[in-house]
Amino acid sequence: MLCTRRTSDLGLLLILTVFLMAECVVLGVEGPAPPNNSLMQQKDKENGTSVNTLLSVLVDTKAVLSCHPIPLTTLVLATWKIIFRDNTSCTRAYRKDTHETVETNCTDKGITWASSPDQNPALQIEPVAITHDGYYVCDMVTSEGNFMHGYHLQVLVPPKTTILLTAHRTVVCKAVAGKPAAQISWTPEGKCVTKQEDQGNDIVSVQSTCHWEEGNVSAVTCSVSHLTGNRSLSLDLHRVNTLLSVLVDTKAVLSCHPIPLTTLVLATWKIIFRDNTSCTRAYRKDTHETVETNCTDKGITSASSSDRNPALQIEPVAITHDGHYVCDMVTSEGNFRHGYHLQVLVPPKTTILLTCKAVAGKPAAQISWTPEGDCVTKQEDQGNDIVSVQSTCHWEEGNVSAVTCSVSHLTGNRSLSLDLHREHENSKNCKSIQT
Repeated sequence: MLCTRRTSDLGLLLILTVFLMAECVVLGVEGPAPPNNSLMQQKDKENGTSVNTLLSVLVDTKAVLSCHPIPLTTLVLATWKIIFRDNTSCTRAYRKDTHETVETNCTDKGITWASSPDQNPALQIEPVAITHDGYYVCDMVTSEGNFMHGYHLQVLVPPKTTILLTAHRTVVCKAVAGKPAAQISWTPEGKCVTKQEDQGNDIVSVQSTCHWEEGNVSAVTCSVSHLTGNRSLSLDLHRVNTLLSVLVDTKAVLSCHPIPLTTLVLATWKIIFRDNTSCTRAYRKDTHETVETNCTDKGITSASSSDRNPALQIEPVAITHDGHYVCDMVTSEGNFRHGYHLQVLVPPKTTILLTCKAVAGKPAAQISWTPEGDCVTKQEDQGNDIVSVQSTCHWEEGNVSAVTCSVSHLTGNRSLSLDLHREHENSKNCKSIQT
């Protein structure tokens, strides 16, 4: 490799060879990335310095990347070379003698000089985005030698963490869209299955599902470890929340925490609907008294006698029943809570939509359907009495299994039939019969 050596005469020769010197420094830093938060420093034969740093930066923050610290009175040329993770590149150069700044392929408006380069040639990135992952090199040519500082920039994205009870004593902990992937552990340990979903650009969602058998475990903790920070999410199995999906127009029964009813003192249902209205139903065992507050929905009742089972019944379920339902139980053995995030499901109405065409006939054809459906027929005059006819029909999902389009014309009649059961199975059965 050709590199210019330092001489005592740094006049015209130094200016002519400055770009070759910068190229030599850049090409001389190939090799594996250094360990995390560490520096590799090496003195070269030109009395210069080569440094590489692994730098981790939080997304949506500001990062300032400094060049090697030198007296700026000795600076000749400062060049930033950036190679992004997608292998695109950008070069920014500042030449001190002419105060000239040159940019090549630099389209990202978030990457700028931190200040005036004649005062400080540091680079600034704001806001930091995941597309800024890459290798950043500052090459400085000075009258005292060549100095290089490289950064392997890793952008960190904190995961969104949640914990939720999905079934009896089964809990799901999620760390969504983290970069890099988070690690999940449980206290106490249970029967767990952990899965990862790669979402591209090193962004990974992690989900861990654990189950604990009946016993002494009353509370569990999900620990999420990540480079952006560690988080702990705890859930009391006696005070739990369940995501419950129920079909509209059916019956739903919401149970309280299972306890011996001989220990019950007070059972209270607190309901907050999706429109933020609320309702409270309370049963006091010693007086057998039931009190309701703001409960106007006649479809919400006790599933049975409250002294036997304080469960709540909703019949028929309506979309207005979306909301949060909480059963608080005060007992002689302690307090227990079971909450439900109720989601009402409404199946979509499905229809069969078919189009039958009789194109470029003279005169216009006539189209009819068997069985009759909800149809719209249109004609398009193409000149010279040539007419195209299109009929579009739809049928509600039900007993219709086959349909026939009948095309009547002076040249002859045709029938086109379609078996909807076969069509549903992606096997079309359409035939044309001339009579």
